[in-house]
Amino acid sequence: MLGKMLRFSRKRGDFHCAGLDLETGRAVLVKNSPAGPEVVRKAEAEPRPNPGDTALALLENLDAPEVPVVVGLAGEDVMVKTLRLPGDIGQSGIPDAVRWQFTDAPEGSIVRFAVLGQFPDGQYEVLAAAAPETLVKEKAVPLRDAGARLLATDLRVCALWRAAKFLAGQEERSLAAVEVSPSGARVACGRDRLEFAREITGENLEFEVRRTLGYYQSQYGAGEVAVVRFGSSGEVEDARFATALGLALWPFAEPKLDFLPKKMRKARRIPEGASVFPGIKAWTVAAGLFFALAAPYAYALACGVQARSLEREAAALAPKVAEVREIRAERQKLEDWTGIVESFDPVPLAPILSDVRYAAPSKVWLTGLELTPEKDESSAPRKVQKDPAVNTGGENPEEALKQNEQPKPAAGQARELELPPEPSRMRLEGFSLDAASVGLFRDNLTALPWCERVESLKVEYDEKAGTYRFEMTARVKGGEDVDKR
Repeated sequence: MLGKMLRFSRKRGDFHCAGLDLETGRAVLVKNSPAGPEVVRKAEAEPRPNPGDTALALLENLDAPEVPVVVGLAGEDVMVKTLRLPGDIGQSGIPDAVRWQFTDAPEGSIVRFAVLGQFPDGQYEVLAAAAPETLVKEKAVPLRDAGARLLATDLRVCALWRAAKFLAGQEERSLAAVEVSPSGARVACGRDRLEFAREITGENLEFEVRRTLGYYQSQYGAGEVAVVRFGSSGEVEDARFATALGLALWPFAEPKLDFLPKKMRKARRIPEGASVFPGIKAWTVAAGLFFALAAPYAYALACGVQARSLEREAAALAPKVAEVREIRAERQKLEDWTGIVESFDPVPLAPILSDVRYAAPSKVWLTGLELTPEKDESSAPRKVQKDPAVNTGGENPEEALKQNEQPKPAAGQARELELPPEPSRMRLEGFSLDAASVGLFRDNLTALPWCERVESLKVEYDEKAGTYRFEMTARVKGGEDVDKR
């Protein structure tokens, strides 16, 4: 039923899992079966201020109040990166390499990763993400307090891919799953497995979605990509319930992450009301009390030994720290230039020229078409976001730690460079055999989805040519409207 590389696990017994899309108030219940995961039931509920109340309402509508649940993380505080790491670091070196990629994440962020695959040259393809622990607790604690059995907290973009592969079946062509929800937009692309994922926030989401799809198509050699759109406004039921379905598939399909803190992950394995140490004796209690009183002193002694050991290790690693700073500085230069190049988003001229050509009546011909920046606040130089500057201070590790304590940009923020403004004003010149055709041309331009504020600057009769000379201006919308016809 599913792609061979989706790697569904078949858990023994009758195992159920519920995916809760708390943003839109939708839930899906999935169970394992000999043929793979099977959708049992779907439910909806009005989102409430307390996520715990929303979760309980969804579980009640699913008629499964005790089933384990999975919820999703998304938004501007979540950092998602698709990495290519050198093969010589080995599997054991991946965690440290991933942590280096999130040095600009807010303090206290939880970092998780999943190995997607390995290239023929040995490079590892890794999906990594960081989320503030406060954001995770905002999602998890209300559910725990409400009595829900929280199994995991995963990325919505991972759930999006699992749902897309589940619904696509055994298709082997390139697939791109797109979702726009209250927390932003996200794109998950791949073939037999997930290859690229991106979390998008801010304005003009549709334009960034199209740019992301173009990047995947060009950088991954994907060829023709089948784009599947999910979201709360979808008319098809599968589209509206896709995120909840992907979350419910968490125990059965890859890739999957879990951002629950260690304490909450341990607590979920202890049944509510169960004794942790059944049949315990009184003398065992006394011995445990003795060791509990002595534990702080033993712990302090162990911490002192460990601190001295870490100091010696830090001094020995000082040369390596300096070398790493140099490498990061070179990488920063490369990323700066890459960001500048990628920021030049050319206006798609082919659809514009094609639409203008069909909008011109038979008695009208153009002599000029010019695209220029609009002369207002929107013509300000564009900003190019880049990663924060790399600390290239001295070789002393303590000094480096002090420098790293300086205020850093929040997640998703970056340094900016100024670039020329994007063209947003179109100017047209031409001739017409009669004045009525000029008006018809103007009406046709106004009807185009990417064109607005069409104004006639001049319409006058040229006695020498025996025709009407005209000039017009129009504003070119950004984003997805250019390609709509």
